[in-house]
Amino acid sequence: MPTGPIRRRTNLNEILSLPYDQVIFEALAAEDLIRLVGQYQASHYACCALSELSLRQHPAALELAGDILQQSVGDCSLKEQALAVLCERDPAQAFHYLLQKDREPGLFETLVDSLDLESLRERPELWSPALQLAGRMRQFDIQHFSLPQKIEDFISQF
Repeated sequence: MPTGPIRRRTNLNEILSLPYDQVIFEALAAEDLIRLVGQYQASHYACCALSELSLRQHPAALELAGDILQQSVGDCSLKEQALAVLCERDPAQAFHYLLQKDREPGLFETLVDSLDLESLRERPELWSPALQLAGRMRQFDIQHFSLPQKIEDFISQF
């Protein structure tokens, strides 16, 4: 008797014909989730599929997240989800992405919301990029963020 959800391959058009909130992403095969992430114009599906791959700790999640950000595809929600995956799985890559060039302030908020400051303190190799990110965040009007306290806490740490 199976102990988890049965993950069968599904026709992509079948999935996309349903409202995204009626799709049971947990029941989809990894291959289908990977194909859904590639549906950038269907952002809600892509976000949910990427999130599910990350929850499963599927190796493709990290690669897909990096590709989304480097190729700058999808809308803000998909980019924020991709950054959240990077923050969780490879914070150094997330920091590097944000430090490459000017980025939308919302992405910095996603970073701060996704990071665990306690575990960050235990990773000295991330202190220098964190200090650089805090410097960039000081340039923003923090009160325009939905999580101003978290932004202030991050900045005050570095």
